[in-house]
Amino acid sequence: MGFEDNFELEKIIGNANANNSNPAEEFYRLLKDSRLIMPVLMSEIDAKSDFEINYIKIGGDKQAVALFTSEKIMDESGIRSAVITIRMSDLAEMLLGMPDKYAVISVNPVTGLSVNIPTESFLNLFY
Repeated sequence: MGFEDNFELEKIIGNANANNSNPAEEFYRLLKDSRLIMPVLMSEIDAKSDFEINYIKIGGDKQAVALFTSEKIMDESGIRSAVITIRMSDLAEMLLGMPDKYAVISVNPVTGLSVNIPTESFLNLFY
């Protein structure tokens, strides 16, 4: 599933937000198999390109990984950054090495289709 195919995720998030409830089990199933857009900071070390997560802060000083279901929604958020498209399984693998660095996975932050997932809950989808 590419990020251009994330309409179902957006629909589930929209319904949950409209009902003031948590996303359904179907959301987590779709999320697990998704590829989402992640803001990054690019660097070049020894002529090799590399990146770091361009995190956002929520709830004061908590670091969150921002993810977006589409370029359009990222544009709506006002967040400007270099991006990569990443499979959620690859993100989970990255985060295993730094379990306490990011408190939350924030899908579509600062938009009408946002949902925050504790990093531990996100990792539990995979491990």
